[in-house]
Amino acid sequence: KTEFKRIFTFALSNIRRNAFLSGATITVIALIILSFNIILSINRVSNEVIEELSKKVDIILYLKDEKEFNDIEGLIDELKSFPSVKEARYTSKENAFKEFLEKNPLQENPLTKFGIQNAFPASIQIFTNSAEAHQDIVSYLKNSQFKELYEQVYKGFFVRLKEKLPDLTPG
Repeated sequence: KTEFKRIFTFALSNIRRNAFLSGATITVIALIILSFNIILSINRVSNEVIEELSKKVDIILYLKDEKEFNDIEGLIDELKSFPSVKEARYTSKENAFKEFLEKNPLQENPLTKFGIQNAFPASIQIFTNSAEAHQDIVSYLKNSQFKELYEQVYKGFFVRLKEKLPDLTPG
């Protein structure tokens, strides 16, 4: 016990004797720890942002109105057979309109209010494992037997982001 007390007393006297040097050392240590924590926080937040962005819809196919659901199911099955496709989700015209109404609540249904038909197209949302596979999928769609089923192919948010920020990678 006395040995510990003697060491502690000696350390305190040296800190008091060299107050400026001790204060500078403590400040440097605190700044190093603070900088390290800031870097770790930035890394974690950026990884979470990239993970959220990767969950966005990658490719959207807007389907023509007059096509049969059996043909559409064949296209979905074909898309799911790609190893890079995580999910292919069909949204009917009616569901697209319901989703619109849920996101934009209105007093009245605009279709009945203005006497118009549902203008929302049916669509297939394609989620992929990586943006590199998009070009292969789009090329396949343009040259496949299913090209009569859809009107247009839209590359999604993540592809446009990757084009704007080519160095963006998961942490």
